[in-house]
Amino acid sequence: MLRGAERTIETHRPAILVEAEERHHPGAVANLRAFMEAKSYRGYFFLGRKLQPVETFDPGRHQSPQNISRDGRRLGGVYVNNFIYVGEPAMIDRLDDRSMATPFSRKA
Repeated sequence: MLRGAERTIETHRPAILVEAEERHHPGAVANLRAFMEAKSYRGYFFLGRKLQPVETFDPGRHQSPQNISRDGRRLGGVYVNNFIYVGEPAMIDRLDDRSMATPFSRKA
């Protein structure tokens, strides 16, 4: 999907929310990261309510297959499969503020 949107990504630099799971495609998160970093995007994921840089993502710790059922229901523990990539400096500054109340709330 991202390769098909490559021109739009390069031209308009949108923020991108994408799901990537190692259980469906080994290397998915690393491949996504490489693709986006080549376009000067920075990646993040939420761990609880805290935004973390994608560089700290560890598939064994953050996407353990024992924490999710075959049909995708979370069984407990940590299972991160959504990643946010931003390419605009102002957006990076806003996302880099780790004091966000909830993953999708905006500060007043």
